[in-house]
Amino acid sequence: MQSEAACLTEISNTSSDNRHLISCAGGSPGRAYAAAEKLIENGASRLISFGICGALDPAIRPGHIALPSHVINPQKESFSADPGWRDALSKRFSSSIPVHAGSLMTTEIAVSAVAEKHSLHQRTGASTVDMESAGVGAKAAEANIPFIVIRAAADPAERALPQSALFGLAPNGNTRPAAVIGQLARRPWELVELLRLGKDSAQALEALRRVALLGF
Repeated sequence: MQSEAACLTEISNTSSDNRHLISCAGGSPGRAYAAAEKLIENGASRLISFGICGALDPAIRPGHIALPSHVINPQKESFSADPGWRDALSKRFSSSIPVHAGSLMTTEIAVSAVAEKHSLHQRTGASTVDMESAGVGAKAAEANIPFIVIRAAADPAERALPQSALFGLAPNGNTRPAAVIGQLARRPWELVELLRLGKDSAQALEALRRVALLGF
């Protein structure tokens, strides 16, 4: 999302010359793969999948950081994070924020229901879920360059995503508040859940700002 990218562009040590090395995939592993390809064309020599994620492991709370050892795609292919780079960042981040390892599952459709999260956790062993990282990992493996995932948990395992929220993301990573409001008018009972998700997402974005300041 653009709000995730802003966690990088807002920090003082990110120069305008390097902003062409940041791209938004808008919740799609296919777009993430294409974006990673473009970043490599623009000079990237390593790739980071950076943003928020959903928790599948109940121990992972909103605002915790996930540094998975590998990413799994819907075809059950696995892409490993660079172990040295990942371990160095885990040591750096863990002094100020909870950090979790495990694996991350990338899906093409948002995993919203609690039962879906539980099933995915049981079937794959993944601790977290997102919709982009496997695309980045696939391109990194193809290009034979280092790759890691830095994700902050937003929704915990025991909490469902309100359906209204699923309409709020455009392909370029912008939010679509009008679409969310339109859906909320049809599901007014989701207001409390939506406000809670907003609070959890704010915690996740703050965690991303903190690790961005710590440096990669």
